[in-house]
Amino acid sequence: MDEKDWLTLVVLGTERNITKTAERSYLSQPSLTHRLQQLEKELGIGLFVYRLPSAGGTAAFFRSLPAVSVA
Repeated sequence: MDEKDWLTLVVLGTERNITKTAERSYLSQPSLTHRLQQLEKELGIGLFVYRLPSAGGTAAFFRSLPAVSVA
């Protein structure tokens, strides 16, 4: 996980919308979704519940937001 990943998580926590987060991060939505899935594998925890038309954060994601915002 690098700084860009942390910043993306902060934006996602603020926007709570994959499409808007992708736009603000200058990524395509599929690229952002793929990266988020890679982060979940890397961390070994589920961060999001994927359902159309959007994704919702899990409890683990929302617990991590204060730490991400400070970093």
